[in-house]
Amino acid sequence: MSNVDETENSGGVKGVADEVRKTAGDFTERTKDVAGEAAAAVKSQASDLTDMAKALASDAGEKLRTSVNEQKAVGADYVEGVAGMIRRSASEFDNELPQASHYIREAASQLEGVSEAMRNRDISEIIGSAQNFARNQPTAFFGAAVLLGFAAVRLVKSGSGKPSQSGSSHAAGGADD
Repeated sequence: MSNVDETENSGGVKGVADEVRKTAGDFTERTKDVAGEAAAAVKSQASDLTDMAKALASDAGEKLRTSVNEQKAVGADYVEGVAGMIRRSASEFDNELPQASHYIREAASQLEGVSEAMRNRDISEIIGSAQNFARNQPTAFFGAAVLLGFAAVRLVKSGSGKPSQSGSSHAAGGADD
């Protein structure tokens, strides 16, 4: 009977071992399935996040371009206004220094060209052109800056002083000299 018991025990142990192997195989398969599903979910979420980040970056880039273009237009208007003031101030030099008057008008024309370029060109092109001009013709660049500064000072002085009022107050108030 001991042989029979051993055979039954061997069959029982063998059956339990087979059952454990089958359960382990099922567990392994389920683990692989869950891992695959988790990986797919992570990839999907990563793709969604990437798409959202691209959309946000695109929106931010578009807002930045819009803002730069608006500021560029404001800057072009300002430069055009300065060119007009410089052109008007050139008339003060017509009698005293006609050559300076001519150069001031030329500078005003150049500023009008800069204003037009600001309206029609990309900002990186504008900066590159200014840098190239300053690099290639530093004397002209410096001279233009000096002339513009001089014209601006004359313009400010001519706009702030009102000779008719100061002359009439001098006449009314007597000699304060």
